Amino acid sequence: MAKDIYIDGYIGQGDFFTEGVSLKSIREQVEGQDIDVLNVYINSGGGEVTEGFAIYDYLNTLPFTINTIAQGIVGSIATVIFQAGKKGKRKMNLHSDFFIHNPYWVPQSPEPMEASHAQALAESLQKAEDKIVDFYVSHTSKGADEIRAKMKTQTTFTANEAVDGPKEATVMLSMTAVDGIVNPWWCSEREEFWVSGVFVSMASS
Repeated sequence: MAKDIYIDGYIGQGDFFTEGVSLKSIREQVEGQDIDVLNVYINSGGGEVTEGFAIYDYLNTLPFTINTIAQGIVGSIATVIFQAGKKGKRKMNLHSDFFIHNPYWVPQSPEPMEASHAQALAESLQKAEDKIVDFYVSHTSKGADEIRAKMKTQTTFTANEAVDGPKEATVMLSMTAVDGIVNPWWCSEREEFWVSGVFVSMASS
């Protein structure tokens, strides 16, 4: 049986004002269900790095097919969760966007910090950045330097810009008057493109 789950909004525990998407909430939707295909719809600007990797790791342990579908925005740590769909199982709507950036810290209150605290925070952010870069390198056709440059400038990719396939595929999609689904640029080797519900398979250049 196919089951749909939705990752909408903040990834993490949330707070008084925001209900976050956590590993716990994902597990509650999946465990004990009769599932052979899990469709994970993602519309999230990101959230907590640790929670995002935990969700990715959990989805990777599941014994059935995982499809990840980008809707709206897939940003920050949500792009890691998106990789839980294997090659050919990751799709994004034509008008959705991908957004990558370096990890950052948002202070919750103006608490005083000593130099050692600030240094520890900087080291923690650098480790998170290195972890994400290494992840992208292992899951995409891009090198670390290119990925770091894109993250540093806080880059947003449209669906067409995210395609890592032959130029003909992008042109074909741009000529289409209706929404299609394409695979993002971190799907290498052989790509699958969906246009107006018609499946076309092409080898990457």
